[in-house]
Amino acid sequence: MGPIFDLVLSKQLAPHEPPFHDSMPRLPYPNFYYAPSMTYFVHRSSIIVDVSTRSEINALLMLAAYAVVCRHEGLPFRYSGSRYTWEHFYDMTDAWKMWKVMSEDFDVEYVEYKVGDEFDLEEWMSKKGEVLDEIVEKNGLYKTKLEEIACYATFKPVANFTFQHVSSMNKSKEYGVKVRVVKLWFMPPYNNNGPNSAPNDVQIQMVLCDRENNTIAATVKSIYLNKFKSVLKDGGVYVLSKFAIGISGGNFRVTNNVYKINFQFSTHVVPDVEDSSIHRFGFNWIPFDSITTGQAHQSTLVDVIGHITNMSDVHESANGDGVTKRIIVDLEDRERAKLSVTLWDRYVDQIVEFMDMSITSISNLFIADDESANCIVASVLKVNTDKGWYYDACKKCFNKLDTDGAIFYCTKCETSVPTLEARFKIELVVIDDIDTANIVIF
Repeated sequence: MGPIFDLVLSKQLAPHEPPFHDSMPRLPYPNFYYAPSMTYFVHRSSIIVDVSTRSEINALLMLAAYAVVCRHEGLPFRYSGSRYTWEHFYDMTDAWKMWKVMSEDFDVEYVEYKVGDEFDLEEWMSKKGEVLDEIVEKNGLYKTKLEEIACYATFKPVANFTFQHVSSMNKSKEYGVKVRVVKLWFMPPYNNNGPNSAPNDVQIQMVLCDRENNTIAATVKSIYLNKFKSVLKDGGVYVLSKFAIGISGGNFRVTNNVYKINFQFSTHVVPDVEDSSIHRFGFNWIPFDSITTGQAHQSTLVDVIGHITNMSDVHESANGDGVTKRIIVDLEDRERAKLSVTLWDRYVDQIVEFMDMSITSISNLFIADDESANCIVASVLKVNTDKGWYYDACKKCFNKLDTDGAIFYCTKCETSVPTLEARFKIELVVIDDIDTANIVIF
């Protein structure tokens, strides 16, 4: 970018031609980023625009503080940058687009950029510390000083750039992301979901989850269906690269992420070994109260977990395609909040089958003559730590590995394993009203 904080030198050195990438040579001037210890490349935007309560170089906080001061004093929301950044795509957006949105969100007067109407936001806001204190006090906000959340000296040169600051995303896309497909289904496109839908006009819809339990929706359009349908499997772990990012639309979002991944013909999908650090289902539990009080977003699908306290009879009704079944289940979460959930069709069959599973005693397990799923109610007497709490497992099948020095072998996969993972295995001694038993939990 050049010496952006040196107004004289910045006019003498021309920046590189955008988009910027890490293979470009360094410009001939001192820069703290050129420290010898920095030997790797990390992609990020030059300015931070995010929800962060105490980041001095967070442009969102700086502009938000500026906007609330304007609203408090009844002043227009003027742009303090250059004509170039106002009219050109810069870093993430055109300034005028962001200015218009913020004017609406903060209910301040939107003012178009005018040549000769420039002003120094750093100097202007340096006199507004007491005004912000008054706003904080009036609205009962957390007491925060302006200098704790804003550094307009860093925003000033950024807003006054006279060149296009755009970084290349190629390396980020090529390296890709590692995710698990926690849910996969086929469906007609949203705009063609009717009786006249073409039989082959089908999309793959997915929910992807990374190792930090972040989820995002993903779509494979019908024109790319044949390329990806045999590769993508429900529950599989993949490294994805060269995909596109779009806004997650439709009547409902399947995750709380406002963005989604769109597969392209050039998208690379590389199957990876099982990774236990990525959650199998990507659940994000929310309390019942957030639903009953209206805090949960009504157009976003959510995850809930609770104890079944009551279940209605199965209700059946005829429709054009046959019979529709529904059932109402009452749940209670650990905060004792209650929630009624209506289940339909195949989910009715699943919950009925689950509830029909009777609770048995430990003594009956000892005389069972076949393998079956059973429910018991028991208390934990002891955790047997003398047998350890994990074992060396194959990442593919979870089987215990045989070891010979530094060599690991999976008898189930019949192959040597270059890397292993520690898999939890805990033995419990439990007791019910009649007997005790040892139970192994994986």
